[in-house]
Amino acid sequence: MRITDVSSKTIASGWCRVELLTDEGLHGCAPIQPQHSAAAESLARDLLVGQDPRAVSTLWDRLSAAARHHHLAPQSRASLDLACWDLKSQAHDEPLWKTLGGARPNVMAYASLRRLPGGDDAIGELRTMVQAGGFRWACLPLAGNLRDDSAKLMQSRKILASRRGRVELLVDARGMWPGEAIRLLQALEREFDIACVRNVGANGDVLGNARVADSVKAAVCAGGDLGSEADFQPWLHHGAANIIELDLLRLGVTGAQRVAEAAFGFERAVLLRAAPGNLQVHLAAVLPNCMATEAVAMDRQANAIGGDVSFADGRAQAGIRPGLGLHFAEPANSPASEGKK
Repeated sequence: MRITDVSSKTIASGWCRVELLTDEGLHGCAPIQPQHSAAAESLARDLLVGQDPRAVSTLWDRLSAAARHHHLAPQSRASLDLACWDLKSQAHDEPLWKTLGGARPNVMAYASLRRLPGGDDAIGELRTMVQAGGFRWACLPLAGNLRDDSAKLMQSRKILASRRGRVELLVDARGMWPGEAIRLLQALEREFDIACVRNVGANGDVLGNARVADSVKAAVCAGGDLGSEADFQPWLHHGAANIIELDLLRLGVTGAQRVAEAAFGFERAVLLRAAPGNLQVHLAAVLPNCMATEAVAMDRQANAIGGDVSFADGRAQAGIRPGLGLHFAEPANSPASEGKK
């Protein structure tokens, strides 16, 4: 099998789809933000056309080298890696999790409200998600006010406790400076058992996150905004993150798997950031250190990109559709409604 051409197309809700065509009639598709689609097409024409997409590891190294040389955003190569894995899985007529060598994934999921401002809106959305997916874990955005955040965590704990099983509270610091985060978390931890805190400080603040990790009981989670394997090295070596977050839209399947293996060597757990169609759940099948996967509230991607993943009893499970299991919607003004293949 050889890649013969590449194209990208705008779909609903402002997303694009990058597509790799092959001489065997298979099409490998992956989601990408519109601002990265041109770079992805250029990379694919230069490096992927004429190649066998099943050689994903070698192709990833070539894409990564070219992306670094041309200072391209990591999303461009990640989308091509996802499309290659889509092709490789289709060639075997099996879902991605099986091609990766895993048993059917059934992984803990947490309701994430990172796109909501907090307050009553967040509590209402959490209640809706718990009723629909049975979540017992949730990540709440912090406002930085002890009284308001304490009340929000109290309400969230009551909602989660309506389901049977262990309740876990995660919090999103939303870029709060390390010193501010330490003061707030230490106060909250007098009343709540907080499993982990995400998004402390500015991107790349390794030492600031390490200070937080040494000062609070909650585990510090970082990495969701990092785009290459090398970016994670200082976080692991300095113990700045107790939990590593992986974003497949930046790392692809190949890069995320490599970072997870490095984290395993440092005895670090990983969280999987939500991706369109929840395709990240497939990767959980082969990560022994996967703690949980994110389920995003009010996700407008759902209007554009669907997936073969279901949520029940607070867990996520991938389906059996070949490839990534995604299907893409047409733009709202399009006369046709298209499935993936």
